[in-house]
Amino acid sequence: MVNTILKEADLFCPNSVRINFTIYQLLRNFVQMVALAVKL
Repeated sequence: MVNTILKEADLFCPNSVRINFTIYQLLRNFVQMVALAVKL
């Protein structure tokens, strides 16, 4: 069941979208760390 959902998600989610999402998460984490450093 879950595997089928993941396979369907792969069809609707090209690798480029997944890569962009990963980069977005990394950038968001980086911004949060910088914000914490500035507060200190």
